[in-house]
Amino acid sequence: VAVTSEFVALGHNPLSSREDVAARLEAKSSAGAVSLAGLDQADIFVAWVKVLTTGGLSAEETIVAASALYDIEFRDAMVAHICPGTLPWDLLSDDMKAIFEAMPKIVREGAIDRLVDLCSGLTDDSAAPALTVLAAYARHLGDGGLARLALQRALRCDPKYRLAQLLERMVHLAIRPAFAV
Repeated sequence: VAVTSEFVALGHNPLSSREDVAARLEAKSSAGAVSLAGLDQADIFVAWVKVLTTGGLSAEETIVAASALYDIEFRDAMVAHICPGTLPWDLLSDDMKAIFEAMPKIVREGAIDRLVDLCSGLTDDSAAPALTVLAAYARHLGDGGLARLALQRALRCDPKYRLAQLLERMVHLAIRPAFAV
C-alpha cells in the first residue's frame, strides 16, 4: 500500500496495535543511569552519534547517552538539533553550540527505532529524559500516537518531569510544531 510504504520510508514500522507500540517503549534491560560527574564528553559524543545515525548502542553507551540528557541544556540542544525550529540556537551556550555543530544531523531513516531502542534500554528510574526526547521527535514528525505513548511512560517514570508535562499539554491541545517536517 502506497501510504504504508511512505510511512516505512520515513523510518516508521507499522505495528498491529497501540499496545504493541507501548510495549516497544518499556524497559528491556536493567540498565541504570550514571551520575553526570562521571561522564566523558567524548563518550557522550560517540553514543549520540550512534543514536543519530546507525544505532547499535552497547549497554554502557545507552547509559551514557541517556545520562547526558539529565543536563537540561544538552537535552534542550538535542531537541533543537533533531527538531529544527523548536528552540532558537541563540539560547544555547557557546560550548553547547560547538558540540552540536560537530554532531551529525539525524538520519531520518530508522530514527524512531533508534530512539525507541534507547528508551527501551532504560529502566523507569532513568528513562524520562530519553522518552521526552523521543516524544518531541515523534511530535515533530507528526506522530502524535507515539508521542503520547512516550510521554505516558515518561510521566509514569517521573510525574514531575517538566518538559514531559509541557509536551503532554501541547499534544493534548493539538498544538502543532511550527516547523514540522
